[in-house]
Amino acid sequence: MGIEIAFGKGRWMYWTILLAVLVAVVVVVAKRKSPEEIARQRLTWGDEAFKGKDYEQAIAFYKTAINNDPTLWSAYFNLALAYEYVDDGKALAAWEKYLEVAKDEPSQKEWLAQARDHRGRLRAGPHFTRAVDLNEGGDYERAREEYKAALEWSPENLDILRRAAANEAAAGDYAAAAQYYEKALALAPYSINIKYDLGRAYENFDKGKAAALYGEILETYKTNPGITTEKLKDAQRRYVSLRREGYRD
Repeated sequence: MGIEIAFGKGRWMYWTILLAVLVAVVVVVAKRKSPEEIARQRLTWGDEAFKGKDYEQAIAFYKTAINNDPTLWSAYFNLALAYEYVDDGKALAAWEKYLEVAKDEPSQKEWLAQARDHRGRLRAGPHFTRAVDLNEGGDYERAREEYKAALEWSPENLDILRRAAANEAAAGDYAAAAQYYEKALALAPYSINIKYDLGRAYENFDKGKAAALYGEILETYKTNPGITTEKLKDAQRRYVSLRREGYRD
């Protein structure tokens, strides 16, 4: 009798322990996150690191997110953004990867346009740097080619357009300078400084347009004082001089 009772208690303890182990396993499995959940969590952590300007940590989190969910487009996008603060070459590669993997994703249409803009600026950067150096060294012809190459990648970059225009003006090709300034003005129609530069270029081959631009500057300055006092006074002096010569705005 005693042996049977002991044996019965032993079996009861065995099944109790086994049941507890099974429950523990179920709980662990239930708590285990899916790869997609891990990816979204790492994306959130990456964004927090990015906001804190810890770009290396953000990059690590974004990479982990992508490894767990290769369709998490925002992780690719934010990874490229983070790389821009660390390494232009890696940033460019990251943008290329994002554009490759997200190109057919309808939800990414707006972000794809931004990514192309970022890629364009990075591609244009070396050409722009060389152009500025050549321009400052007086090699306007080679600078011209570098500015053109930069604008092929970033055609709506105001800095490049204005620098390219200034290079043409320095080389004496005021018509080419005016074309660049016109493109810049189309992108920033309320910029008095661009109008002033454009007027200076037109003054060399179309004084009527120059007078009109100086007149616009003097008129719009009342509500948009985005020009230095020195340039404003110069525009006024040139406007008066051109009107005396018979040119009207």
